[in-house]
Amino acid sequence: MIKALEAEIVGISFSFTAHSGYYIPIEFPEKEQDIDMDLDSILKYLKPEIENPENCFCGQNIKYDALVLSRYGIHLANMVFDTMIAEYMLHPDKNSYKMDYLALDYLKYRMVPINDLIGSGLHQKSMAEVPLKDISFYASEDADIAFQLTKILKEKLD
Repeated sequence: MIKALEAEIVGISFSFTAHSGYYIPIEFPEKEQDIDMDLDSILKYLKPEIENPENCFCGQNIKYDALVLSRYGIHLANMVFDTMIAEYMLHPDKNSYKMDYLALDYLKYRMVPINDLIGSGLHQKSMAEVPLKDISFYASEDADIAFQLTKILKEKLD
């Protein structure tokens, strides 16, 4: 696993409503060099929204995302919910709190396994090497599932 303070941002995904997710690609194999969608430009645009304390952020292991963003000088202002921590609070005896398992347990939905995208072991590749079509689906799905799980787990904790 890549440490948060060493991770490179290859794209950003998010969701505002259940059953939808969005992905902003930054690095991918098909990217043409003359496309003006570099990380600095995108982060400059997103930074005011990410740092706005009126916007709420939830996610799976959201501290990791906050640490990655901090490396780029962005403070994730209002982290309000973490699905991994919520599941731990509800079931501290579990072996794993991976979102794949939470999606199966709560949504009866099987997510695309990360190993399908990047492989494993010696042949594992970087997310930046995954074709745009595949990484877009994976990242959007990830954001959507985290969004859906937030509502469910929040209700269970309440």
